Amino acid sequence: SIAVTVIDSSAVNVTWLPPENPNGILGGYDVRYYRNDKGEGSFDLSTVGNESLSHVIRGLQPYTNYSVAVRAFVVADGQNISGQFSSPPAVAETAPEVPDGPPTMVQAVSQSSTSITLTWDQPD
Repeated sequence: SIAVTVIDSSAVNVTWLPPENPNGILGGYDVRYYRNDKGEGSFDLSTVGNESLSHVIRGLQPYTNYSVAVRAFVVADGQNISGQFSSPPAVAETAPEVPDGPPTMVQAVSQSSTSITLTWDQPD
């Protein structure tokens, strides 16, 4: 079982439990992640050591859904043998990005005695 916690607009923290029966010497974990709008065929992979039960994924896009899965691998006869990725993958949405500054070119136009129209440009 895995859990994904959003850190900010470009990073998430993934945590998982170790396998109950690793069937060999646990070598580590593969963490696979991809943008949901790009599909599973366009994934990135990080490998972490067997002493870790968490991994921070950085460099993600703001306000974007990602799917994350983890699998353990064992070392047998000098080779890594991987298990299945966790299924279904955990899904997390990164936080929206905060603007770099206040809006510019703010204008208020009176429409009536009880309403105004506000317009502005995005920060530079």
